[in-house]
Amino acid sequence: MTHPVASFMAPSYATNIKAHLDRMVVKAATRDSNHSLIHGVRRGHIRQLFPSELDFSISFNGSPIANFVDIVAHDMAEGIAPLPALECVTGKMETDADQKRAEVKNGIGGNYWKHSKLEMQMLKQGADWYVTYGFVALMVEPDPATYLPRVMVIDPRKSYYELDRYGNTNVFAHKWLRTIDDLCAMFPEYASQIRKDPKGYQESSGETQLDYVLWVDKGQVCLLLPQRDGLVLSSYQHRMSRCPVVIAERPSDDESPRGQFDDVIWVQVARAIMATLALEAAYLAVQSPIAVPEDMDELSIGPHAIMQSKDANQIHKVSLELPASVFAETANLDNELRTGSRYPEARSGGINASVITGKGVEALLGTFDSQIKGAQIIFKQALEEVTALCFEMDETWWPNEVKTVSGTRAGVSYEFKYSAARDIGGRYSCNVTYGFAAGLRDPSQAIVTLLQLEGAGLIAKGTTMANLPGDMAVDPLQEMKRINVEGSREALKQGFFALVQASGQLAAQGQDPAPIMNVAVQVIRALQNGSPVEEAIAGAYQQLEEQREQQAQQEQSEMESAQGGAPGSPDQFQGANGTPEAGVPGRQAPGQAGLPPGGRPTMAEMVAGFRGNGNLPVNQFSVRRSIPTGT
Repeated sequence: MTHPVASFMAPSYATNIKAHLDRMVVKAATRDSNHSLIHGVRRGHIRQLFPSELDFSISFNGSPIANFVDIVAHDMAEGIAPLPALECVTGKMETDADQKRAEVKNGIGGNYWKHSKLEMQMLKQGADWYVTYGFVALMVEPDPATYLPRVMVIDPRKSYYELDRYGNTNVFAHKWLRTIDDLCAMFPEYASQIRKDPKGYQESSGETQLDYVLWVDKGQVCLLLPQRDGLVLSSYQHRMSRCPVVIAERPSDDESPRGQFDDVIWVQVARAIMATLALEAAYLAVQSPIAVPEDMDELSIGPHAIMQSKDANQIHKVSLELPASVFAETANLDNELRTGSRYPEARSGGINASVITGKGVEALLGTFDSQIKGAQIIFKQALEEVTALCFEMDETWWPNEVKTVSGTRAGVSYEFKYSAARDIGGRYSCNVTYGFAAGLRDPSQAIVTLLQLEGAGLIAKGTTMANLPGDMAVDPLQEMKRINVEGSREALKQGFFALVQASGQLAAQGQDPAPIMNVAVQVIRALQNGSPVEEAIAGAYQQLEEQREQQAQQEQSEMESAQGGAPGSPDQFQGANGTPEAGVPGRQAPGQAGLPPGGRPTMAEMVAGFRGNGNLPVNQFSVRRSIPTGT
C-alpha cells in the first residue's frame, strides 16, 4: 500500500474503528477457519492438518494422491483470469468526435490496467482466490509517484467487509501479521507506542507478531494496530464519492460467500485416508510372512536360496490381497470430488467411450463452461466499477496534470497526451466485454457463429469485431479504418495494374506506351523506398503531368518559332520589317487576297451550291483557308 498523504503527528487512536473491526472478525470466524483449512490442503499439508485421521504405521510424510483441489483451482483460474476488452463510449458514437473521445478514454483506462499490472495480478492470484475462497477485493489507491490510480487485488484471507443493500462497499478491512521489529522499522516515529504492551505496560519482544490492519471506508484510508488500542500509523482522505473498494463475490444463498471447495475438502481427506490405507495394505502384502511345511527346521533367505522339504509345494508367501471394496470406494470418492467441485471428467481427458461426437464433448464440458461464464459476468461488473473509480480518482487528484499514454491495442500502436479534467470531464462510466465467446471452451465455435450471423445479415461487421474471443479481440473503430484503407489501396493497385497491362494494346494501336511504363517504374522505385501505395502512385502521376506540361510548352515554342508567331496572331501576317505582306490587306491571311474575310465563299459560289431534292432545297458550299507554312 502507498501512503499519498501520510500524516505523522502525535499518536492518535481509532477506538471506534477497533471496536467495529472486532465485530467484523467475530462474525467471520467460521469463514476464516475454512479459509485456513483450504489453504493448508492446497499447500499439501493435509497430513499435518489431520494427524489422527492419517496416523498409520507406514512411514510416509505426504499424501499418496494428487492434490485434486489445487489442480481444479488452477484450471478454473486460468479460464477466468484473462481480462476483458475495455469498450468506453461517449455520446451516441455517430460522429468522428465521439469516436475520437472514446478511443482516448479507452487508452486512458487501458493505461490504468497496465500501470496496475492487473492482468498479471488476476492470473497469479485474483482468479485463484475468487474460486478458492469465494470472493476477491479490488482496491483503487493513488500512486503519487506516477500521478495515476493503481488497482490492487487483495487476498480474501483475513479480509472483512460490509456491503449496503445495493452491493456497494461501506467498509473494508484486511489484516496482516508483522513482527514488532518490522513495524518499528516501517514507522520509527511510533516505535515506543508499538513496543509497549498497553495491558502490561511492558515492552514486548521484537519477534512478537501483531495484527497490522488496513481500514477503508467512505471517507478515509488508514493503517492501524488493534492490539495497541487502535494506534493509527498512517491515514489519508481518499476524496472519492464512495469507498474505493469493489468486492467480487461468488453466488451464495447468504451473506457469507463460499468457495468452490468448502464442501469437498472432507472428501479429499477421505480419499487421502483410503489411498494411505491401500498403500499400507500393499506394503504389508509385499512384506507378508512365508508359510512352510512342518518338516522344515531352517529357512534360507536370499537369492538362489535352497529349501528342502518333503512337501515343497506348500512353501509360499501368505496372501494378503486388497479387498475389491477398497477400489470401489476409491472410485466413489473420486466421483464425489468431481461432483462437489463441479469439475467434469472430460476436462482431464477421462471419457469412457469409444466414439465421442463434438456434441457429446460439449455436453460433458458444459458445467465447466457455465462456471467460467458466471465468473466472467461477476468480474465484468467489478472491473467496470473499478475502472470508473480510477477515472474519478484521476480527475479528483490530478485534474490538470498532463500525462502521456502509449501502448498497443489490437495490434495498433498509439501515443497521446491527456489531462483528466479535459478528457474525462466527469464521465466515469465505462463498459467491458468478454465478447461473444464468454465462457466458451472453444473460441472457434464463437467465430463460426459470428461469421454465420454476419453472413445472414443479422449483425454488422463492427459487432463481429467487438465480440471476437480471447486474444483475437480488436478495436472495432481502428480495425474498420484499417480495413477501409486496405480496401482502397487494393482498388487503387488493381486500377494501376489494369493501366499497365493496357500499355501493350496501346503499342499495338500505334500509340506510345512509354509514359505508362515510366509511371510504373517510378511507382516501383517509390515502393522500394518505403512509400505507401497511394503516395507512390500519386507521385508518379504528378511527375508524368509535369513532363507533359513541359513537353507541351516546348512544342508550342517550337511551332511559334517555326511560324514566326502564334497562329492567328497579327505577327503571323506581317513581313520581316513588321509591315503587312506586299499585296495583302492588313490582317488578311496570305493566299486569301481579294476573298471575303476569313476565306468565306462568295455569294455566287453559295448560289451555285443550291441543289434540288424534291420539295426540300439543299445548299452546299465549303470554306477554304490557305496559310503558308514556310518561306
